[in-house]
Amino acid sequence: MPAEPFLGSLVRYHKKQVELPADTDSTFVKLLGIHELRSSLVYKASIIELIGTALLTFTSCATVVAAVTYQFPVPSLLIAIAHIIILSFFIIATAKATGGHLNPMLSIATMVAGFTSPSRAFLYVVAQTIGAIFGAGLLRGVLDGTPVGLGGCSVGSLSGGRALLCEVIGSCIILFVAFGTALDIGQREVFGPILGPFFVSFTLAIVIFFGSGLAPGYVGPVANPSRCFGPAVVTNTYEFQWVFWIGPLIGALLMGLLYRFLPPGFNEVPEDEKPNKAEAITA
Repeated sequence: MPAEPFLGSLVRYHKKQVELPADTDSTFVKLLGIHELRSSLVYKASIIELIGTALLTFTSCATVVAAVTYQFPVPSLLIAIAHIIILSFFIIATAKATGGHLNPMLSIATMVAGFTSPSRAFLYVVAQTIGAIFGAGLLRGVLDGTPVGLGGCSVGSLSGGRALLCEVIGSCIILFVAFGTALDIGQREVFGPILGPFFVSFTLAIVIFFGSGLAPGYVGPVANPSRCFGPAVVTNTYEFQWVFWIGPLIGALLMGLLYRFLPPGFNEVPEDEKPNKAEAITA
């Protein structure tokens, strides 16, 4: 069976990120991605996801704290602009090793769409969750336990149901752009392999900016469960945390199913980029 590039990556590499399933594996084993668990690469990728998510959480939360400390007139604007740079760079830095997920929502969405195996997605989500807790813990250590919020997630004056709806919509917006740009092989011919992460980051920035202005105290759709869960664990504040998990999961299911059943060819690997087994082994 010929090797294929890892379709769940937010940055495309020519004849890279390949996997080589054993021909003797059953269809069920390949469907769950169990064959990947026999390779050390997926475990190394999970460790990179853990480290990357820890650093991303630290940087993201620190940006929120700094925006408040600087008494910036419109903190959400500074936070949104900063996240364009932060997220883009972190995705690019981890993309070759892991696909640049750094977010349980993205790992689950690409799993539902058939781009990431369930086994890899499970390891990624566990790694991302642990990494976020570790990153938030580092920031709390730097701040000596203050401020209590630690740049975490809050629904503000919104009810749980309204915040959930907003989280679902925000997640769908970001995933719609991610699938239509970074995860679409055909789009590479239009804007190249590297711009996908910037499209996703710009979209997140827009969602942060408009979302945080919808209600007093509301941080807006975060679309990243681990980013909210890390500070919540460290500060022991779990109120409405279910919103920041269930919302992105619903968005992941909706967008994953949508792109799973799009017309053929959406994510078809070009013939000249399908490495043979010999190339896969040396890649």
